[in-house]
Amino acid sequence: VFLIKFNDSTEIFCNPRIDVCKGFCLNRESTVSIHNKEYFVPRNDTVEVIYQNHFGEHFHKNTFVGLAACYIQQMVDLFEGMIISDIGLEILPGYDELTDEEKSEILSLLGKKNYNSFLNKEHNFQ
Repeated sequence: VFLIKFNDSTEIFCNPRIDVCKGFCLNRESTVSIHNKEYFVPRNDTVEVIYQNHFGEHFHKNTFVGLAACYIQQMVDLFEGMIISDIGLEILPGYDELTDEEKSEILSLLGKKNYNSFLNKEHNFQ
């Protein structure tokens, strides 16, 4: 079970399952489980999630985009025993001091082409 607050309402996700994934992004993430480290993590831009209400009944299906989609994927990963260090690339000290050109060169090495097999295997729950 996890909760997400959306503006004035809070949604409860019981037994969530990602049903459909679309798009690709490299998200910069950190977690309280790993202190003082950040990772570039491959995520989908859009996810469709099936989940139950807080009584464990009545299935709901919603689509989430952007930051909400990334957050849901991180929570589902945790339920499956994965943390961002398992699937992401650690951002080393000094990265933020690089020029934009140097950062682009590094990120191009992590581009969609390198993560296609990961996304198809690990996050395609259809």
